[in-house]
Amino acid sequence: MRRKWRSYCLGDNVAITPFIVLLPPHRKCIRVLILHQQINLIKSLFILSVMTTLTSTRVVKRDRIIYWVFTTLFVLLDSVPAIWFNSELARQGIKDMGFPAYFGVELGIGKIIGGILLILPMIPARFKEWAYVGFGISLISAFIANFVVKGPLFALPPLVGMAILTVSYIYFHKTVRN
Repeated sequence: MRRKWRSYCLGDNVAITPFIVLLPPHRKCIRVLILHQQINLIKSLFILSVMTTLTSTRVVKRDRIIYWVFTTLFVLLDSVPAIWFNSELARQGIKDMGFPAYFGVELGIGKIIGGILLILPMIPARFKEWAYVGFGISLISAFIANFVVKGPLFALPPLVGMAILTVSYIYFHKTVRN
């Protein structure tokens, strides 16, 4: 077997060969005495690294798709109907729950603004966080109010909305991190 000296750039981390662990002397490249078999190991590690990168790209794309599907679904189910906050049906619903009339207007305007904050991609993450908080408080309050006033069966729709909002929130953080 013929020995060769070769330089391999492996980044700032420790390089592992089949026989020894080498620390990088200059933090960028390692000069290692490599046998012919070790060259094949380096090639296979490189291929594994490329495969991992491609897999993580697919995961990021999947996470973004899930985020946008659940966010759009939530906005369509919770914010878009808030446009009719001043309709006769909406005013009657607020009155039947025992809330004052101005509460329906505030809630409708808040849901419209929150929906815009969630659906527009150029909005900073901090504003989206506050929109998630506002919707969370709104859905928890709706669950409690419906449970107390109308009964347990009417308390289920806010829980479904909360589940959709939770999935959107989890995947929002996965997409922000990546």
